[in-house]
Amino acid sequence: ATSLDFLPSNDFCNICVVPKEEGSKHCFSCGFCVKHFDHHCMLLDNCVGGSNRRLFFVYLLSINAQALLALVFTTGAIDIYSIDYPLLMLFTALLITEFLLGSLLLLHAYVMVRGTSTW
Repeated sequence: ATSLDFLPSNDFCNICVVPKEEGSKHCFSCGFCVKHFDHHCMLLDNCVGGSNRRLFFVYLLSINAQALLALVFTTGAIDIYSIDYPLLMLFTALLITEFLLGSLLLLHAYVMVRGTSTW
């Protein structure tokens, strides 16, 4: 018997072998428990939750703004009287990218307002 046997199973991480706070979850990618765990972002190679959730939202805002600016500049370069296929392909790729990034931003805005997580 260990000294932590008195803790209920949901208050104890069997992997980290430490008591865990309410709302925390073990991240198998990072190898430790994260308070208010939302998800592990493979692009950032970091967990999102607790203290860096707002920073992740700012990151999403900035990449959305960057993709939107690229879309605007590409739109300005398109000449409607001559077809430039590489430019049209770039415009289409940027449009799809902005749609996906915008959807991700709206999802995380909704999750933050509701106070829940994507997990």
